Amino acid sequence: MSLLNQNLDRGGRVARLFAGFVILLAALLLFLQEFPVWVVALAAFGGAFCIFQALTGWCWLRALGIRTWC
Repeated sequence: MSLLNQNLDRGGRVARLFAGFVILLAALLLFLQEFPVWVVALAAFGGAFCIFQALTGWCWLRALGIRTWC
């Protein structure tokens, strides 16, 4: 049994991919507005993690047994 078993359907993967790109864009805008580095880094990490979930088909919340909306 793999740690990262797929637990997302196509809709969930598309939603996370879209959210990841939106969050990365927000991180870029925060950087351009000269927000603190830690805020930009957290946003960038969040966006990258959403894209990782979309590409692998794995959601950490679902892996913990929490039901998500997509």
